[in-house]
Amino acid sequence: MSLTPDELCRVVRANVLARRRELKMTQAALAAAAGVHQPHVAAIERGAKIPTIETIAKLAEALRTTPDILLREDAFALPSEGPPQEISLPQPQAT
Repeated sequence: MSLTPDELCRVVRANVLARRRELKMTQAALAAAAGVHQPHVAAIERGAKIPTIETIAKLAEALRTTPDILLREDAFALPSEGPPQEISLPQPQAT
């Protein structure tokens, strides 16, 4: 079944939020890992901003998944646990 643009935005929004919570990441941690600003992540999760393909790719990498998964309906189930906690992501090693 094909999704409308509005439905696709809802899917991306829900998947970013669910995966971030699954990883117990804050919006600030996700923003830092993806190289975007925290208010932008918050706006995407609220549905106030539509992420570009480039931003979807950055978010997917930071969320340790792939862009196609973020575009897939019900890819992640929203957890019912408390607020997310900060996690440390490994830093890239210099070559």
